[in-house]
Amino acid sequence: MTMSKIYLLLGIVVVLGLGGVFLSGGGTDTLTALATLKKPDPFSATAISASQISLNWVDTNSSEDGYQIYRRKEGVSSFSLIVTAPQNSTNYQDQQGLSTSTKYYYKARAVRGGSNSTYSVVANATTLASNPISTPIPTSTSTPEDTIA
Repeated sequence: MTMSKIYLLLGIVVVLGLGGVFLSGGGTDTLTALATLKKPDPFSATAISASQISLNWVDTNSSEDGYQIYRRKEGVSSFSLIVTAPQNSTNYQDQQGLSTSTKYYYKARAVRGGSNSTYSVVANATTLASNPISTPIPTSTSTPEDTIA
């Protein structure tokens, strides 16, 4: 059995335990979990084409609002927020103005209200030199030698 401390503060029940902080108040009997946010882990980046990088992570939270994704280009020192992926997401396809044969660095963090997790590890991928070109499959044709008389 885990030890918890229960406090009554201005009509709000606050329970402190190993699983985080739980609040109850305002006439509701439901406890709302406010556990500490965890960073997305593992976090990886894979080049898909000359203009797309796939980002993947494990959804390590049950109550986040989403995941902020940050990117920087090789040679640039600061990261910029490019998107907030929705709650419970586990991937994002970055197709926002990527250049061919360019290395990009990414990091992410979980967000909820005004709270943020720590950042994930920094992952990187280099876009491909060019998009793959489909080569048509040759079709067979008959020649006079193939014709049966």
